[in-house]
Amino acid sequence: MKSNPSPLEYDECKLFATWLGLKGLMFSHIPNNTYTPSFGAKQRNKALGLQSGLPDYLILTPKGIIFVEMKRQTGGTIQLNQKKWIDAINKTPQAQAQVCFGFQEAKLFVEKILRTN
Repeated sequence: MKSNPSPLEYDECKLFATWLGLKGLMFSHIPNNTYTPSFGAKQRNKALGLQSGLPDYLILTPKGIIFVEMKRQTGGTIQLNQKKWIDAINKTPQAQAQVCFGFQEAKLFVEKILRTN
Protein backbone atom coordinates (compact mmCIF):
# COMPACT_ATOMS: atom_id res chain seq x y z
CA MET A 1 0.00 0.00 0.00
CA LYS A 2 1.38 3.45 -0.97
CA SER A 3 1.59 6.09 1.73
CA ASN A 4 0.29 9.59 1.06
CA PRO A 5 3.12 11.81 -0.13
CA SER A 6 3.93 15.02 1.66
CA PRO A 7 2.08 18.02 0.16
CA LEU A 8 4.09 20.07 -2.31
CA GLU A 9 5.76 23.26 -1.10
CA TYR A 10 3.45 25.17 -3.45
CA ASP A 11 0.37 23.78 -1.67
CA GLU A 12 1.83 24.55 1.77
CA CYS A 13 2.56 28.12 0.61
CA LYS A 14 -0.99 28.63 -0.67
CA LEU A 15 -2.38 27.58 2.73
CA PHE A 16 0.07 29.86 4.53
CA ALA A 17 -0.73 32.86 2.32
CA THR A 18 -4.46 32.34 2.85
CA TRP A 19 -3.97 32.09 6.63
CA LEU A 20 -1.78 35.22 6.73
CA GLY A 21 -4.45 37.10 4.79
CA LEU A 22 -7.17 35.94 7.18
CA LYS A 23 -5.02 37.14 10.10
CA GLY A 24 -4.88 40.58 8.48
CA LEU A 25 -1.09 40.63 8.41
CA MET A 26 0.87 42.57 5.79
CA PHE A 27 3.02 40.05 3.94
CA SER A 28 4.58 39.23 0.63
CA HIS A 29 5.90 36.12 -1.00
CA ILE A 30 9.36 36.75 -2.41
CA PRO A 31 9.48 35.01 -5.81
CA ASN A 32 13.19 34.22 -5.98
CA ASN A 33 12.36 30.95 -7.69
CA THR A 34 10.31 32.39 -10.54
CA TYR A 35 11.42 30.58 -13.65
CA THR A 36 12.11 32.48 -16.83
CA PRO A 37 13.96 31.23 -19.88
CA SER A 38 14.89 34.85 -20.62
CA PHE A 39 18.57 35.48 -20.01
CA GLY A 40 17.83 39.23 -20.19
CA ALA A 41 15.24 39.04 -17.41
CA LYS A 42 17.65 37.09 -15.23
CA GLN A 43 20.39 39.67 -15.84
CA ARG A 44 18.03 42.58 -15.04
CA ASN A 45 16.93 40.93 -11.80
CA LYS A 46 20.53 40.30 -10.81
CA ALA A 47 21.51 43.90 -11.66
CA LEU A 48 18.66 45.16 -9.47
CA GLY A 49 19.96 43.12 -6.53
CA LEU A 50 17.94 39.91 -6.54
CA GLN A 51 19.72 37.57 -4.13
CA SER A 52 19.25 33.82 -3.98
CA GLY A 53 18.50 32.32 -0.61
CA LEU A 54 16.25 35.12 0.69
CA PRO A 55 13.38 33.46 2.58
CA ASP A 56 10.06 32.91 0.83
CA TYR A 57 7.93 35.22 3.00
CA LEU A 58 8.30 38.66 4.55
CA ILE A 59 5.64 39.33 7.21
CA LEU A 60 5.15 42.61 9.08
CA THR A 61 3.80 42.34 12.62
CA PRO A 62 3.57 44.64 15.65
CA LYS A 63 6.36 42.47 17.13
CA GLY A 64 8.75 43.03 14.22
CA ILE A 65 9.51 41.52 10.85
CA ILE A 66 9.21 37.78 10.31
CA PHE A 67 10.80 35.84 7.47
CA VAL A 68 9.71 32.28 6.67
CA GLU A 69 11.56 29.90 4.39
CA MET A 70 8.93 27.31 3.51
CA LYS A 71 9.77 23.70 2.80
CA ARG A 72 7.49 20.75 2.26
CA GLN A 73 6.79 18.63 5.34
CA THR A 74 9.19 15.90 4.28
CA GLY A 75 11.96 15.91 1.75
CA GLY A 76 12.67 19.65 1.77
CA THR A 77 16.33 20.58 1.98
CA ILE A 78 17.95 23.81 3.14
CA GLN A 79 20.55 25.31 0.83
CA LEU A 80 23.70 26.99 2.18
CA ASN A 81 22.64 30.42 0.87
CA GLN A 82 19.27 30.03 2.63
CA LYS A 83 21.01 29.18 5.90
CA LYS A 84 23.22 32.27 5.54
CA TRP A 85 20.17 34.50 5.08
CA ILE A 86 18.35 32.94 8.06
CA ASP A 87 21.42 33.39 10.29
CA ALA A 88 21.93 37.02 9.19
CA ILE A 89 18.27 37.91 9.70
CA ASN A 90 18.26 36.38 13.19
CA LYS A 91 21.18 38.66 14.13
CA THR A 92 19.07 41.70 13.21
CA PRO A 93 17.05 43.33 16.02
CA GLN A 94 13.28 43.19 15.51
CA ALA A 95 13.56 40.52 12.82
CA GLN A 96 13.21 36.76 13.10
CA ALA A 97 13.53 34.03 10.52
CA GLN A 98 12.99 30.31 10.45
CA VAL A 99 12.83 27.43 8.04
CA CYS A 100 9.39 25.86 8.40
CA PHE A 101 8.52 22.40 7.19
CA GLY A 102 4.90 22.80 6.12
CA PHE A 103 2.02 25.16 6.76
CA GLN A 104 1.39 24.04 10.35
CA GLU A 105 4.99 24.71 11.41
CA ALA A 106 4.94 28.13 9.73
CA LYS A 107 1.64 29.00 11.40
CA LEU A 108 2.97 27.98 14.83
CA PHE A 109 6.13 30.05 14.30
CA VAL A 110 4.14 33.20 13.48
CA GLU A 111 1.66 32.62 16.31
CA LYS A 112 4.50 32.17 18.81
CA ILE A 113 6.01 35.51 17.80
CA LEU A 114 2.64 37.26 17.96
CA ARG A 115 2.13 35.94 21.53
CA THR A 116 5.50 37.12 22.89
CA ASN A 117 5.72 40.25 25.01
